[in-house]
Amino acid sequence: MVRLVITRVTDADWDQLVEVQFKAFASEQFCQFVNGKDTPLNRERCKKKYTCHEPEFWGGALWLKVIDADEVPTSQVKSNGNGSVNGSGNGNGNSPTILGAALYRLNPNYSSEDLKRTDLEPESFKWLDDPEERRIAVTVIHDVMDRKMRFIREPHIQLSILFVSPEHQHKGIGGSLVNWGVQLSKQMMLPLWVESSTAAYSLYKRHGFKEQIRSKVIIGSCDIEYSILKWEPEQKHQPVKGK
Repeated sequence: MVRLVITRVTDADWDQLVEVQFKAFASEQFCQFVNGKDTPLNRERCKKKYTCHEPEFWGGALWLKVIDADEVPTSQVKSNGNGSVNGSGNGNGNSPTILGAALYRLNPNYSSEDLKRTDLEPESFKWLDDPEERRIAVTVIHDVMDRKMRFIREPHIQLSILFVSPEHQHKGIGGSLVNWGVQLSKQMMLPLWVESSTAAYSLYKRHGFKEQIRSKVIIGSCDIEYSILKWEPEQKHQPVKGK
């Protein structure tokens, strides 16, 4: 029986995490604007971005993964002495197979003074070959940034990335990662925000998120629709129990 658990992402996970992310977002046009198509070079670029450890960009970032706690890593599969092995392992060395992952950003001291509009240049999107695609990518990402600046003006938690391996979707993995954030929101007494594609919209609605705005961007061959949703904890205090 599979025993799924949520745990922290480690340095040994990045290659596998990026691989799963590209597979999960293969049909998401917005994600291709952000990271490009699934190529070895773009995977390496994405990994470098996630591991650069720049405080201004990654301060307050928390990566989580879902794994099968009972899975046997390949490095622990033992030979039975006759040239074969006992068990097949997972093919990921010391790391259990990543079934899904999420990136939460904790912003407990956020204020309107932190609002910054980063003006992107098409030339910076090196992973896109077509100059027109680069121009469209800048327009779409600026649209998202502008709407976030308009609505998110308070201390909060943001669910920035969530994906599930295509082979393990519709098994409650995405929901468990969302619920983790909801529980954190309750404990920190902060609202939880997320930008959602139409494909993931129903997942957030099932967990009590309320849509704040919906945007549809149509430019050339690009047709992207997304929503910004918010989960608000009902209580902004916790009772203290006496002895």
